[in-house]
Amino acid sequence: MNSEALLEAMWKAARTAAGAQIKDLRGYLDKEIAAIAKGAIAIEVDLLSGRIKQSQAKRAWDDLADSAIDIQLAVEVILQAAAQDAINAALGVASKALSKAIGFAII
Repeated sequence: MNSEALLEAMWKAARTAAGAQIKDLRGYLDKEIAAIAKGAIAIEVDLLSGRIKQSQAKRAWDDLADSAIDIQLAVEVILQAAAQDAINAALGVASKALSKAIGFAII
């Protein structure tokens, strides 16, 4: 087996496999960050217009910041899935290459 060719094939498979998850992550973060921005603007508008008091603005901000914890947890799950997909794809390439080199299916 050519180690450089194998490594390149494994990286290519890993990038492709993780790519879909990363694309989903980008879309998810775009949506969630936009929601936080809208929330922050709404707090500002409501506070400056007198619709809410400072204490209510603080509570609204705390709620908004708390939602970021859920976003962080979701991002961690997506990244773990991307890593697992990448590793599985790389292992698949290595398994096929090894099986071909030794003349029998290793898995």
